[in-house]
Amino acid sequence: MGFDSPKQRARGREDDLLLVFLSLKNNFDSADLFKTELQDLAGAFFKTSGSVTKAIREFVDGLNRSFLQKNHRFDQPESWQTASLSLGVIHQDTLFLAQVGASQVLVLSNGKIEPFFDENLDQRGLGVATVTNPRYYQSSLKGGEIVVFCAPLEKETLD
Repeated sequence: MGFDSPKQRARGREDDLLLVFLSLKNNFDSADLFKTELQDLAGAFFKTSGSVTKAIREFVDGLNRSFLQKNHRFDQPESWQTASLSLGVIHQDTLFLAQVGASQVLVLSNGKIEPFFDENLDQRGLGVATVTNPRYYQSSLKGGEIVVFCAPLEKETLD
């Protein structure tokens, strides 16, 4: 899902583009409810002043809190609603990425594939712990790149 910068935003966010890729486990919410929640978090992202990383952190923490609140209803972790997240922000000529859980981003440019994935990242994702530790990346954009958000691929697939 992608979000353009709204009219009401913090200074420095006017040209930002927010990209969200979620892979859900045990989704109990309606698509409309979930879409509204993501729109609210995107609005908060664009109103967060300061660095792009700070705004990303606000989004990730807000989404994690939402999952944790829903999971309080269930005793067994197998019943919890969790999600892996890849979040991207195009800010000027830079792609900022944050990943939580089993997710990967590929940047395709000039016949080359640049994968962004940390196999040591906690694969459980959002909704499991009160503190999230996203893995952050940055990539310079020159124009013409294709950005692919996906579940982790085997290394052999990328070769």
